[in-house]
Amino acid sequence: MLTAKFKKTILKHFRKAAYWRDYDHLMNRLSLKMRIEECTENGKIAVCRSGHDCDLCYYDSVRIIDAPVSVFAFERAEDKHREYLDGPESMWIDKPSKHAWDNFYQSRDVAAEMAGY
Repeated sequence: MLTAKFKKTILKHFRKAAYWRDYDHLMNRLSLKMRIEECTENGKIAVCRSGHDCDLCYYDSVRIIDAPVSVFAFERAEDKHREYLDGPESMWIDKPSKHAWDNFYQSRDVAAEMAGY
């Protein structure tokens, strides 16, 4: 879990934080690190997503990926993914053992259903 050195680093950064947004960002990264550590099994994590695009095409997906080396690497990969989103999306990290499938994707086009296609 959290080492004494990591806790010391967090406290050092917290003392230097001039604004609450710095503290919030730091706590978000800390909770992400703890969630990744908690969900890692055999060096893998499950990244689950649910959302829809601008055409009301709903989707759900689960990807089993290697556990990231650092929180920064995970955040950077997520930022690249979010560049191409055109609607709201929820993302959460889970244990791979909870998902029997390796890579799962399902979608539903509501606009096409309403048009009778």
